[in-house]
Amino acid sequence: MIAAIRTSTLLPATRVSDDEMLDWVNEGYFRLAVLHGWPWLEAAGHFHATVGQQDYPLTDIDASARRLIAVYDDESNRRLRQVAPAVAINEYGDEFPSAERATCFFVWADRIYLMPTPTAVTMIYKVLYHKAPAALLVGTSPEFDPMFHHCLVHYGEFRAWQLEEDLDKAAAAYSHYADMVDRMRMWYTQRVDDDPWTVGRPAVTSYWSNTPFLDGL
Repeated sequence: MIAAIRTSTLLPATRVSDDEMLDWVNEGYFRLAVLHGWPWLEAAGHFHATVGQQDYPLTDIDASARRLIAVYDDESNRRLRQVAPAVAINEYGDEFPSAERATCFFVWADRIYLMPTPTAVTMIYKVLYHKAPAALLVGTSPEFDPMFHHCLVHYGEFRAWQLEEDLDKAAAAYSHYADMVDRMRMWYTQRVDDDPWTVGRPAVTSYWSNTPFLDGL
């Protein structure tokens, strides 16, 4: 990516070092990572809850865990209901109840709080979450599909033209970056409800709209 940025902008290493350009690439990487709930940032993990302890750091799940999607009791496979912190605090104040198993949770200051506080023996909770991407190093690649990697080159070009105070070229480069990110979003999140599929002999192209027996699935 650094070589591609240098090729398109002609910025020599004496003007901007490779490390500085890598910082630009990571800036663009982290910026797009927070725009959507990307599938390439989905992850699964677990944490152990001990008797009488209500809260646990998200790092117990994964150092990169950021946004929790679902928490399951590993034994019963029951999903815990997520509540807003304000709702939990307004409901219970400082007197959070205890029970054998937790049924709800909320997240505050990068810690997960179980409600009620479990009193059963040590339990395991499975967690689905979105992680933070790891910073790119020389020789490493973004976690998303390679056909979209060039968007980070466009971001690097944007920062380079900013440095050179060529605002027209900077605006054009950022537009290319934003457009490619948007196309990546559509590629990852496009609906498949109307995609054709084949059933029966001879093969018949079918859709949800003409296969009423699929209603409710």
